Amino acid sequence: MKDNKIEGGGLKVAQIKDFLNASYAENPPNQLGEYQLDIELSNKFGKVYFSISKRKVILIFRGTKEASDWGNNIWYAINSNAYKLTKRFRIAKKMYDDAHRKYKGYTFTLSGHSQGGIPTNILLDTKKDLEGIQLNPAYKNESQGNNEYIKRSSLDPVSILKAPRTAINNVLYPEWSKNHNITIPAKTSNPLTEHSIEILERLPQDKFIGRAGNIKTNKKLYQIESKFPFD
Repeated sequence: MKDNKIEGGGLKVAQIKDFLNASYAENPPNQLGEYQLDIELSNKFGKVYFSISKRKVILIFRGTKEASDWGNNIWYAINSNAYKLTKRFRIAKKMYDDAHRKYKGYTFTLSGHSQGGIPTNILLDTKKDLEGIQLNPAYKNESQGNNEYIKRSSLDPVSILKAPRTAINNVLYPEWSKNHNITIPAKTSNPLTEHSIEILERLPQDKFIGRAGNIKTNKKLYQIESKFPFD
């Protein structure tokens, strides 16, 4: 099944890996497949790619890269809602708002790795026509929407608090969970390796993530209270 035949789109694993790597790059590629970099809207914290033929926009938020990012992590650790007050989130929100104004009528996919999962999760609540695809996202018991797809290593330390809820959803809502939560078996005991984007190489590269495998449901996800902060 091809990407442009799927409502909302979804992305192949190989595409997700390329977009996430581009989010960290100082000189990201101008072209990724059919998607072109929007130089005007992109910044060091996130990138905007668009496809005219697909009428689709990809917004990617990078994770922690420089010293200033740790201040944002501290705000998140203290209170996840306080993250909305950080400069990092304000920049992400402006990029998101500007892209929606510029690309009216386009479908949007948000994606983030590590800390980049925080703005992705927050912004997914703003519009129902969005989908979000996250890798090893920072996690503190945030709710997961029907439009949110999460992939994590079984030994990733940053998203570790996602594991208990995923396990319960696998039992209670197996059809929903298998499409919205993918746990990638760890191959090492190195936390940096297991947190890296390269773990996506362990999945079939042509596998679709996102609405390609979406099963619509109105069921409320089981929530587990957690008070342990992670970056």
